[in-house]
Amino acid sequence: MTSKTITCNNNANQAYLVRQYVSNPIAGQSISGTVKGQVLADETSANTDGVTAIIIYLVDSTGTYKSTLRALTYPALSGNEFALTETNRYIPVSTSLTTQTASNGDRIVVEFGVYSYKKNTAIAYLVFGDNNATDLPEDQTTVTQNNPWIEFSQDIRFPTQGLIEF
Repeated sequence: MTSKTITCNNNANQAYLVRQYVSNPIAGQSISGTVKGQVLADETSANTDGVTAIIIYLVDSTGTYKSTLRALTYPALSGNEFALTETNRYIPVSTSLTTQTASNGDRIVVEFGVYSYKKNTAIAYLVFGDNNATDLPEDQTTVTQNNPWIEFSQDIRFPTQGLIEF
């Protein structure tokens, strides 16, 4: 497991990108539904006021932005703030997607990070990796280093031999 450090040093509330995941090319299809996930997170001070943040969008086969599936989303601070020790946190729970039509060869991009409600220097951590046979459960209390995950409610179709027509 790898812990990624985010140093928040700002004069306003701000989102910080920690990881960007890009899918393999997908088949043409309509994408809708929700997305959810779990990740271990913590902060060095109760004054960090950090929560998870996510953006999801489509790019075309050249990597050019195409459309937004989910604009920047982060939960309210109350009940979602990172603990002072590594603790499971929702990747904004059951976040609705804006329905978009993907073309053959498009890719889904998931950008994941931290939103800081604090207006001073603070440090937060997110834990990534897959060194366990078990995924993190859907809660905000687990402290075991199980695998973080992101899940779409809809099956995303990928081509098996070549891109299929939609």
